Amino acid sequence: HDEVRMQQLDALANHAGVPLAATNDVHYHVPHRRALQDVMTCIRHGCTIHNAGLRLPANAERYLKSPSDMACLFASHPRAVERTVEIAQRAAAFSLDELRYEYPDEVV
Repeated sequence: HDEVRMQQLDALANHAGVPLAATNDVHYHVPHRRALQDVMTCIRHGCTIHNAGLRLPANAERYLKSPSDMACLFASHPRAVERTVEIAQRAAAFSLDELRYEYPDEVV
C-alpha cells in the first residue's frame, strides 16, 4: 500500500511541478512514547483508551526516524530524501531572532 501511495504522490508532485519530499507523520520522538501520545489523543477526543477505536493509530511508527531509516523507507524515491535534507539544511540556518514584529497600519 505504501508504494502505491508513494507512486500516487510522486505523480501528483510532478503534475503540480513541485519536488517530492520524504516525510514521516511524527508524533513522538521514540517508539515507547506512543502510550503518552495515545493518552493525549484520548484527552483531546474525550474518550478512554478502551473506547478510542480508530482515533488511535494501528502501530507505533509515528516516531522520529533516523536518516538511514528514512532512506530505507524511501529507497525507491532517493530524490525525495535528498530534497528533505535540503529543506532541513535551510531550516537549520533559520533563527527566530530573524523575525521582527511590525505593527500594522491602522485605518482611522
